[in-house]
Amino acid sequence: MSVELLTNNIVVSFFAFCSGIIFGLGTFYLIGMNGLSLGAFFAFTGQHGLADRLFDFVIAHGCVELSCICIAGAAGAYVGEALIRRLLALPINLVVKLHDRSCDPRHR
Repeated sequence: MSVELLTNNIVVSFFAFCSGIIFGLGTFYLIGMNGLSLGAFFAFTGQHGLADRLFDFVIAHGCVELSCICIAGAAGAYVGEALIRRLLALPINLVVKLHDRSCDPRHR
């Protein structure tokens, strides 16, 4: 069980970082969905009077894991920001040339 949890957290951290290549949108989506699901679990357990037990479990087991996911998400957002800044720094005529070249069937 613990190996599966560790593997899942590594995969989520990896995807949080790598999805920054989509200009950070994938990173924000992944981090947002993880926060939403954690909040939904807390809301569900809170309705049944078990939120304090879930909180104890998350504090005991999730501090390092959630911190690593947040750091990977921050790195992915940084990658996305760097790509956006690089794209905005290109001269507009170069962007048009690259677009025209990609649409030309002779260059495929």
